[in-house]
Amino acid sequence: MRRDDVGDHAAWAAHFSARRILHEDEVVPDTQDVEVKLSGEGPWRLPDGGDDVELVFTPGHTEAHVCLFAKEPRALFAGDHLAAGSAPGQDLAIFTEFNWYSVPIQLQSVAKLLDYDWLHVLPGHGRPVTLRDATHRLAAVSALLTLHAGTEQEDGAAAEERRKQQAKGLEAVQAAQPRSSKASAL
Repeated sequence: MRRDDVGDHAAWAAHFSARRILHEDEVVPDTQDVEVKLSGEGPWRLPDGGDDVELVFTPGHTEAHVCLFAKEPRALFAGDHLAAGSAPGQDLAIFTEFNWYSVPIQLQSVAKLLDYDWLHVLPGHGRPVTLRDATHRLAAVSALLTLHAGTEQEDGAAAEERRKQQAKGLEAVQAAQPRSSKASAL
């Protein structure tokens, strides 16, 4: 669950008897009662203690975004961290226009995901992506990083102003959507 997509999270958690997981740096008044608050930079295991799933700290889209990596199906539940590419030959993409924290940090987090053996990307928006093998994963991530190679680090004041403007845009988008369409619960 990410703080920018939490509509009806309590209702969905109750419906599915789910425990909600959120990084403590993403908690806002509406999410104070989540059952599990992650701290630090992980990686973490699910509360059941199994080792088949890892929660991976992937800041960038938001300050403390987290992806879920399921080892056996080799699937990355990416939230808003990664998406399917829209241009011919582009397997992966990021949403630079809807980045609420830092594109350069998000790109660093994308590179960090090469430490994991995923072939399937299940994004929070858009179609899933299936890559053939580890070589294809490396090529797809490399192409994404190359595409954004000119992205420069923002200074603190510019980043803060961009976040304020994007927060206003996010509020407008959320207000225009039906509440049930924004649910995201683990």
